[in-house]
Amino acid sequence: MDAIEALVKEAKTKALRVGAFIDELPEYADVVIYPVDEAEAEFEKYATRNAGQDLLFGYPKLDDISNGVMPGHICLLAARPGIGKTNFILNVIRKQTKRVLFFSLEMTVYEIVARGIQISTSIHQKFLPEIIKTNPDRYADILVRYNQNFAHMLVADKSGLTPKNIHFLTQLAERQFGDISAIFIDYFNLLRCEGRFTGPYDHASQVARALQEVAKELNKPILCACQLNRQGSDYTKPPRLEHLRESGVLEEVTALVLGIHRPDDEKAVITVLKNKRGPLGSVDMQFDWKTLKIEEA
Repeated sequence: MDAIEALVKEAKTKALRVGAFIDELPEYADVVIYPVDEAEAEFEKYATRNAGQDLLFGYPKLDDISNGVMPGHICLLAARPGIGKTNFILNVIRKQTKRVLFFSLEMTVYEIVARGIQISTSIHQKFLPEIIKTNPDRYADILVRYNQNFAHMLVADKSGLTPKNIHFLTQLAERQFGDISAIFIDYFNLLRCEGRFTGPYDHASQVARALQEVAKELNKPILCACQLNRQGSDYTKPPRLEHLRESGVLEEVTALVLGIHRPDDEKAVITVLKNKRGPLGSVDMQFDWKTLKIEEA
């Protein structure tokens, strides 16, 4: 027992900050080696700071299985084109109560708002220009209903962004609009990264690792959509992790991976493919094409 107590006492010393005395190795300048008491203190600070900050999807069954996305972690939403990744993101956003930032690398802000209006009012976007021109009172009511669902959403519709851009723009948005609780990206395959690469896998690896750093440095949960490769082209069958494009590195940097498939036109299934905080499983969803709403079955 004396030996154990001596070991604990020895461990409870000041944290070793490597950069303080290794000038010739600058890559280690930000490394901190924590003894047990300071590691416990860091945990307590993290737990206190992040209490209630997890991104929950707003779907009770899915939240129960996944336990949400912690600040500093990435959730990947994987599906083939046309399955409803963007619609699912918008449905998750409408269920949030805190400000979020949506990076739309494919759709314009017009398309995002049009879909949000359709989710909020069941009015198809093709009717909106005529309503704006001929019925301003009705359009004013439409905007009220849209704002009830999406007033907390900030939209950045710029293609070709890098994770570094996302880091900077998120900080800029917070200075102007206030705290942002979560980041949504549509979608991973359109992100870019600076530098030279030996091929698509190397590029995707660099993007994924850079995005992981963004999540950690900003200490925010990130939900990022991703397209499947050709092996996952059958939209009626559940996707698998190996169907992710450049699946190895994407699986490595994510804490949670959700797959979407559509057994039929009115049904969607969310499958939890990877989960660091809980079990795997699936949740049946109802997809309403008229309203674009997605709800648990």
